[in-house]
Amino acid sequence: MPSITRKFVWSGHSEVAERFRYNLKELMVERKMTQVELGRLTRLGHTYVNYVLKGKLTPGLAIVDRVAKVFGVPPLRLLEKIPSKSSVLP
Repeated sequence: MPSITRKFVWSGHSEVAERFRYNLKELMVERKMTQVELGRLTRLGHTYVNYVLKGKLTPGLAIVDRVAKVFGVPPLRLLEKIPSKSSVLP
């Protein structure tokens, strides 16, 4: 597998970045996966994962693809819209 250079993109508050963080957290909870485990499986490291989850970094598309492969989902699953609070309530 070719090496992918990590590029650190300091995060702004874009809607797509928010979607990625929300969906990543959701998948991690569903699979009971820790930041350390995800960092190891993606070969990104737990610090990188932590920065992404805190909104300090926004991953590029190559990283989104790598994370999606770990979870066995299409990359677009990580970029789906966040459900509105009214649609989550009973």
